Amino acid sequence: MNYGDADDSLLFVYLDSMVISHICYNDVIKMTHSKQQYYNPFQSIYYAKNTGVIRRDFFDGTIWELVDYHIQE
Repeated sequence: MNYGDADDSLLFVYLDSMVISHICYNDVIKMTHSKQQYYNPFQSIYYAKNTGVIRRDFFDGTIWELVDYHIQE
């Protein structure tokens, strides 16, 4: 599925683990866009298994990281 133009590519990288704010997340997938699109201000998004989005890197250099969460099963 292609939402951008032909110059935009999407790269997926698997990380065994990633530490954010002293919390270790396992089975992380990093999704990176090669260029900014009007519908997507994020350069990279990190997803952790059983948690969801744990970090977002914006094209302007801003970094958002998950600080606290609660999962109800």
